[in-house]
Amino acid sequence: MCVFLVHLSLKFRQRQYQLRSLHDLVVQAKKPVIVAGDFNASGHARNLPLMRASGLRSANTHGLRPSRTRAAH
Repeated sequence: MCVFLVHLSLKFRQRQYQLRSLHDLVVQAKKPVIVAGDFNASGHARNLPLMRASGLRSANTHGLRPSRTRAAH
C-alpha cells in the first residue's frame, strides 16, 4: 500500500503544481493508494478534478466537516 500525506500550499498556483504532482504519483502507483492531508482547507469541490482524474474516492462518505478544538491556556 502507498500512503501519501500532503500539506498543500495556500497559494493557488503552487497548490495546482502540487496537485498535478500528486496525481502523477497516484496514477503511477502499482499498489493501492491512500491520500491524506489538509484537503478540507480548500473545500471538497476544488479536489474533485484530482479525484476524478486519479480514480480516488473520499473516505468521508457522510460529508462531515473537521472539528476544531481550542488549545487550553
